[in-house]
Amino acid sequence: TSYGDKYPGDPAFAGVFEELNRRKAVVFIHPSVANCCRRLQPGIADTAVEYPFDEVRCIMSLLFGGTFSKFSDIRFIFTHAGGPLPVLAARLEQQMRHPEIAARIPRGLPYELKKLHYEVANSTISAPAMAAITALVPPSQLLFGTDFPYVPMEKTVGGLTELGYAADMLRAINRDNAERLFPRFKT
Repeated sequence: TSYGDKYPGDPAFAGVFEELNRRKAVVFIHPSVANCCRRLQPGIADTAVEYPFDEVRCIMSLLFGGTFSKFSDIRFIFTHAGGPLPVLAARLEQQMRHPEIAARIPRGLPYELKKLHYEVANSTISAPAMAAITALVPPSQLLFGTDFPYVPMEKTVGGLTELGYAADMLRAINRDNAERLFPRFKT
């Protein structure tokens, strides 16, 4: 989500995204902790709070820097159902009132967020987290994912089943959506 003190939307990475766009790449981004935010709360692991917030900082960087709009052939996958992104999306949309930001996101913030993919690792054990991401994006953008070995596989799989989704939505999350992204693996 960040590299040193830079987020991926920084102009320094434009050449990388230009090449990824040319290749129509699928890019998976997993959070880490930015240099600024390590060990902010004594006794609280960075993975508890800083990983999800660094994910949002990364998405904001790519969004407000215009990377999503400019390099629209890249298909991005973000982890943990977007972390706090669904809750913060309306707040982020308020930034569109700034003309320089709006110019970098010509189709608007909702359009850009709905074209991203979100895997559901560590989120299936939380009905509110899944309700938030499914309110933000269509089920076609959700992918099965795990944090194994850090989170037992049974929690992710069992949590997804317990959410009460229809069979077609479960099939889409568990397999169909990934097959669209990676058709060469379709069986």
